[in-house]
Amino acid sequence: MKREVKRGQATFRAFRGRHIMAKVFDAQDIQIGLHPDGYRIDKTASPMNRYTKWEVSPDGQWENPTAVCFDSMPARGWRRCEGFDWD
Repeated sequence: MKREVKRGQATFRAFRGRHIMAKVFDAQDIQIGLHPDGYRIDKTASPMNRYTKWEVSPDGQWENPTAVCFDSMPARGWRRCEGFDWD
């Protein structure tokens, strides 16, 4: 599958088939994962990149990440990932 990834941007669908499992999880159970509302958890990243909120454009591009606290993230609806190759 060809991925649609640019530096500082990514699309949710770029990871859908290969990295994301169909099962949905709670945020507390995620080590590395995405939420369809534009949130990302990556506990292997640097402290400023562990919990981020991204703007999701109408065409599915993830842009302009902002660091957020864990408590401000959705509690449910997360999908686990193997990892990210984008910032």
